[in-house]
Amino acid sequence: MSQPIEPIVFEHKSARCELVVWDDIPLLASLSEVHSAVKGQGHATRLLNDVIDYADKNGLTIASAAQPYGDEEGALSFTQLINFYKKFGFVFADTCDSEYGAYMERKPQ
Repeated sequence: MSQPIEPIVFEHKSARCELVVWDDIPLLASLSEVHSAVKGQGHATRLLNDVIDYADKNGLTIASAAQPYGDEEGALSFTQLINFYKKFGFVFADTCDSEYGAYMERKPQ
């Protein structure tokens, strides 16, 4: 059975996320809990750049279920969120629409 290794927490100013590497699927990591309390100041962009740098240096494919977070004013719509992930090289995976949002992944470069 698949077991996650301790999550790696990334933070940049008001933005935070977790990257979980799985013990039975080498070179695959799940990105979750991506959130920025302050919108429009680049905190989430810088955060994702840090995550991608880490993943690329370690040869990790990043998988994420892109799903809007919360309903606060200024939250990204589903379409905006998909476009945000696409900026970083994420593409739709085989199963792209699930109950958890759009399943996307990014291969290391």
